[in-house]
Amino acid sequence: MASNKELGLWLLRHSSDLKLEVVKTSWAMEWLPGYFEYHTSLTIDGASFSGRGIDQDEEVALIKSGAETLERYICAENNLDTNG
Repeated sequence: MASNKELGLWLLRHSSDLKLEVVKTSWAMEWLPGYFEYHTSLTIDGASFSGRGIDQDEEVALIKSGAETLERYICAENNLDTNG
């Protein structure tokens, strides 16, 4: 889990530069009791990217969301396809 915490701290440290926005959704708790879901978006050089994360561990759900968002940015920057 150390790498999860490192990614979370990195996102927090760079949240202003990335114009990071995080939303905790409510549907997961209604439809999947015991699960958490987050939607994360960021803007880099005028381009916006977003991702979602869901897990029974709230911190992991948040990290998944941030990781998916960064993945989409990295794929776009390198002209790689990404699902989702």
